[in-house]
Amino acid sequence: MKGQGPTLDAGGFSLADQVRRVARVVRTIIGAPDYERYVAHVHQCHPGQAVMSREEFAQSRLDARYNQPGNRCC
Repeated sequence: MKGQGPTLDAGGFSLADQVRRVARVVRTIIGAPDYERYVAHVHQCHPGQAVMSREEFAQSRLDARYNQPGNRCC
């Protein structure tokens, strides 16, 4: 079926939309940071503030998770 656009399921979502939704849920479950959501938040709530790069964001999330007292079990 070459040349056809994305197919939609009964809910009106394309396969790509469904994959993105599942990926977002999995990231939420495992605690992985969501860079796109961070960027949208900064633009909406902190206009004019510089946005961290993806690498800086990932490092800041790791630091917040593992380098703060009380965040470790042992």
